[in-house]
Amino acid sequence: MLLACEARAGFELQCQTQLKHGVTVTSKLDDLQLDQSKSIAHLTAINLSNVPQEARVNAGQQHILGLTKIKSNADINSQVHLVRDRETGRECGGVQIEVKLAYVPVLVHIAQEIAPGTCAYEEVLQHEMRHVNSYARHLPKVEVAIKAELERRFPAKPQYFPRGGAFVELQNEINQIWMPKLEAMLQEVEKEQVLIDTPQEYARMSAACDGQVQKILRRVKRS
Repeated sequence: MLLACEARAGFELQCQTQLKHGVTVTSKLDDLQLDQSKSIAHLTAINLSNVPQEARVNAGQQHILGLTKIKSNADINSQVHLVRDRETGRECGGVQIEVKLAYVPVLVHIAQEIAPGTCAYEEVLQHEMRHVNSYARHLPKVEVAIKAELERRFPAKPQYFPRGGAFVELQNEINQIWMPKLEAMLQEVEKEQVLIDTPQEYARMSAACDGQVQKILRRVKRS
C-alpha cells in the first residue's frame, strides 16, 4: 500500500512539474491586391451569385463598380505531452494549442471601365477600403477572444485522461467544438459588410464626381 501511495505521489509530482502548457494565437491580414481585369457586368454577376435567391431582385438593380473578396482561414494545431501512471494506466497531459488566423487573399476588384487616377476610381477604391478596414479591425478581436476562451478551457495545469485517450479526446474536441466556433467568429465580420453596402451608399456613389460615375453607368447600360 505504501509503495502504491508513493507511486501515485510520484505520478502527481511529474504531472505538476514536467509538463508544458500554453496557448498561442497569431493572425495575419494578407497584403492588399488590386485587380482591374473584370468589367462592371462581370463584377455584378459575381456579386449576384453570392446573394440569397430572395434578395436577388433588388441586388440585381445595382451595378457593381468595385468588389472586395476576402476569405477567412483558421488552423488549430495541438500537442499533448503525456505522463502515464504505471499502476493505474491513468495519463496526465500538458496541452499546447497553436492557432493561426488569416484573411487571405485580400483582393479588391475595381471595374475595368473606371480609369485609374480619376475621381471615380478614387471613390470606388475608398469605398472598398472600408470593407478591407472592417476585416482588419475584426481580426485582432477574434485573436484576443479565442485566446481567452482557450486559456480558460486549457489552463496551465495538467489535464487528466483515461489510458490511451488523450490524443483522440483532444482532437475530437478541436474538430467538433473549437474549429466551428473559430470559423463562426471569423464570419461575424460579414454582418458589417452589409452595413457598408446600403442603398444610401449606392446612391451617393452613383452621384459622385460631378456626374463622372453616372456617365460610366450610362455607357454600361447602353452597351
